[in-house]
Amino acid sequence: MTVPGAVPRRTAPRAPLTSPRERFWILTVALLLCLVPVAVSLENLTLSTAVSPGLALASAVVWSLYTIPFLIVIRRIDYFEREPWGSLVAAFGWGGFIAAGMAMVANSAIFDLVTVTAGVATAQEWGAAIAGPTTEEIAKGVGVLLILLVSPRRPRTALDGFVIGAVVGLGFQVVEDFGYTMNAAAAEGDPGATPLVQMFVVRGLIAGPFSHAVYTGIVGLGLGYLVTATDRGWGRRIAVALLAFLAAYFVHGLWNSPILFDELGVLSLLVKGAVALAALAVGLRFARDRDAEFFSVGLTQVPDWLCSPAEQQMLASGRTRRQARRAARLAGGRPARRAMTDLQRAQADLAVAVRVGDQAAADNASERIIAARQRLSVIRSGTPAWAPPTGAPVA
Repeated sequence: MTVPGAVPRRTAPRAPLTSPRERFWILTVALLLCLVPVAVSLENLTLSTAVSPGLALASAVVWSLYTIPFLIVIRRIDYFEREPWGSLVAAFGWGGFIAAGMAMVANSAIFDLVTVTAGVATAQEWGAAIAGPTTEEIAKGVGVLLILLVSPRRPRTALDGFVIGAVVGLGFQVVEDFGYTMNAAAAEGDPGATPLVQMFVVRGLIAGPFSHAVYTGIVGLGLGYLVTATDRGWGRRIAVALLAFLAAYFVHGLWNSPILFDELGVLSLLVKGAVALAALAVGLRFARDRDAEFFSVGLTQVPDWLCSPAEQQMLASGRTRRQARRAARLAGGRPARRAMTDLQRAQADLAVAVRVGDQAAADNASERIIAARQRLSVIRSGTPAWAPPTGAPVA
């Protein structure tokens, strides 16, 4: 199916933000600077596994599986144009090995500084709240910015920054949790499964949803806005990036601090976690609206039988997409819901294809839209009554 005029020109540049030469030098300098942090991370992991190779293997499997639902959710938040897997792998690796190594070195230095200037008691109580957000969010944020700059696919909106940031944070979080598991086994002299179960419950189930993926996702929203909001002035873009960093710094520091713990105990974790999620939700609301607006422009250029104005409004938010799928299921059961889901996905892919000027992808999405509409027609009426309008060219 070829849609005349659907892709009249490249409305959004497809080239990466940097040239091949610039990417080469950025990556070369980054790799040289990261040799020490990577070595620190690998040394720490090697020492950890020596405690109990069997427990280390079990922990690696459990924490690896733990990442899967997080990756699925993070990637699906960017509904229109999802990040390439290469960028996600690089993000996870940066967080787990480079940022983690940087933090190990820098956190120790800050703890020593707090101890010298404020005393041992203050360092024990507030050291994590000072050192954690200071070193870790900077180390992770540098990785987010580098990956956005050298990504093989040009970032479009702040939502791209969120996805990269959240995956960087997830990598940091998972490797840190593995280290905590092995450290607990060494401290307790227990090479069995108990330390793994304890850490999985405390750091995985209780603290996990409010942890580094959230903090660095917030940082990523700001950095994504910085590099993509070219219709705004540099002053506003820098201010938004700084505001996002300060928000992440605050919620990370609040989580690590002793505030509320004496009054609420474990419940304080839920209160602090709610603050972190609220900060992320505010940023995501604006980012997802801007992302939908950016790509929906492409759908105004296609015929209504591919995506009508009402369907364009339906695609604009997760709430309206869910409402349409729910209505389809009530009318025709699960097959209708599946067909509606496929129709929405194809229309979103068409929006991206038109926006970036990819005729082949637009043709593919158009064919899938026709197939989904025909399935819905069969479900609703028992016959494949729907067909493209007369005269619509078919390749």
